[in-house]
Amino acid sequence: MVEYKGDSAWKNSKLHKNWIKEDKTKKDTYLFRIGRYPNTDIIINARNTKHKARFVNHSCNPNMEAIQIETGLESEGIFYKAIKKIGKDEELTIDYKFTFKRGDKQEKCLCKSENCSGILGIKKLNYKEIM
Repeated sequence: MVEYKGDSAWKNSKLHKNWIKEDKTKKDTYLFRIGRYPNTDIIINARNTKHKARFVNHSCNPNMEAIQIETGLESEGIFYKAIKKIGKDEELTIDYKFTFKRGDKQEKCLCKSENCSGILGIKKLNYKEIM
């Protein structure tokens, strides 16, 4: 298990909005949203950390999952936990589980797994899952 560490801010706070502006000028983003209840989302920004967990990429067939754990009285953290056996030279991946609003730019998925949805974080549904 490894922790995703970084600075934190409330979603839509001035600091969070500044991070979004900064990310628009960069190739990559290191923002991770956590929240259990509506309007209580916290954003963790790992851009300026040296923690390797920030380099975990997306896959539609991930070998880890992100779990939320309370790390103190009022704080919560994100940890990556293996969900299957991971080989020595295998890339560490999670499903980003992005959600999009109508009109949002969707990022193309490049994971090349058999069940790839083609878009980051969007799961392809088969007929049985719809019914």
